[in-house]
Amino acid sequence: MTSGVLSLKCETSIPLQKIRCELSTSWLANISAKHVFSALCQALVGLFMRAQESIRRKRSQNPIIVHNRGSCSMSLQVWLITGASSGFGLCMTRHVLSKGDIAVATLRQPSALDSLKAQYPESQLLILKLDVTIPSDITAAFASAKERFGRVDVVFNNAGLGVVGETEATPENVARDLFDVNFWGADRINREAVRFFREENEPRKGGRIIVNSSYVGIGTIPGIAYYSAAKHALEGVTKCLKAELDPEWNIKITLVEAGFFNTNLGRDKVILHPVHPAYESVAKTTKDREYLASVILNGDSAEKGVAKMYDLSLLENPPLHLPLGKDVLVGFKAFAEELTEVVHTYATWSDNLGNDSDST
Repeated sequence: MTSGVLSLKCETSIPLQKIRCELSTSWLANISAKHVFSALCQALVGLFMRAQESIRRKRSQNPIIVHNRGSCSMSLQVWLITGASSGFGLCMTRHVLSKGDIAVATLRQPSALDSLKAQYPESQLLILKLDVTIPSDITAAFASAKERFGRVDVVFNNAGLGVVGETEATPENVARDLFDVNFWGADRINREAVRFFREENEPRKGGRIIVNSSYVGIGTIPGIAYYSAAKHALEGVTKCLKAELDPEWNIKITLVEAGFFNTNLGRDKVILHPVHPAYESVAKTTKDREYLASVILNGDSAEKGVAKMYDLSLLENPPLHLPLGKDVLVGFKAFAEELTEVVHTYATWSDNLGNDSDST
């Protein structure tokens, strides 16, 4: 019996409604139904594969994919940023977006980001009201991030304010308000981030917390005593939190001890108190305040600082501490040398004290 040849040509483009198939036959009368069915199956398989490839190409051109159930491309990082209205927070939000990642920008007055909102789609930028002194705002922000994007990968714990004034010049209620934001607010963010990474993200996916601390969280500068005290406290509790985590949770924490950068925090988010009468005639007080005004307004570009913090999020094993800025490196070296000298000078004072096995 003469054998027959059957070919099925298919062309496809998206949308799939435009699929066109052309059947050409030779000796059609000699082709059994079995041959026709087999050829059709092969053609449909080829059609399906080409359609999938076309979809993949379209998705690669637009990498932000938001599904109804709340998820996004795993190749992107979802950032939750606090204090996004100005300073490091605003710069980080812009930098994250410029990298093609997703930003959940939180701040007390969402309208402050209206211009940024107009530039990016909802699939890349979510702006939320968040006051770090209100615990329910924090949990709601994380929940909204999960609902929209399915997860959070990086938390930039940044919200804060500044108070300039000698220790005796700063009213207690002002110092307490500062602690409520810079210490308790930041600590609340840390704790919710850890809980979210452990219980809401996929098992062992974990996440990263970048805490915007400060040089004065380790060193000190006269004239900002309570700002320094809050950063010291935040350093202490964050280091303890890091030490308590189960490595299986895959949660990475870094304290960024930034130096002075040129941010709006120095212009509109610093409370300045008059000099205490007892210090008005002290020349050092005037020099200290002049120094603070100079470094706050003339520091390095905040954009340069956040670029380094963003790079930190890409490290497989980020450090617990990241001193950022040449002024910080100088200060830390001097502090380390001073501490080392004290240890050597007074080492013998600890002889026969504590749990020294040689003393038993």
